[in-house]
Amino acid sequence: METFIGFVLFLYTSAGQLLEFTPRDSLSECLSIKRKIERTDPPPRGKERWVCKKGKLKIKTMNGKKYPVEVLDY
Repeated sequence: METFIGFVLFLYTSAGQLLEFTPRDSLSECLSIKRKIERTDPPPRGKERWVCKKGKLKIKTMNGKKYPVEVLDY
């Protein structure tokens, strides 16, 4: 396993619970993906919140693809 340090797109519930996280190459890529998600699939009012910020993830490589496994720091 390897460690990723950089920008991460986080998905939170209205209660603040972390549901999903995806590593991104840059802040601009992260914000671009966030805008596309919010425009194409707007959440019901107050249900979900997408956030781009720096973080540290544990990444696992399987069959040549990298998958985020665990959030180490955010």
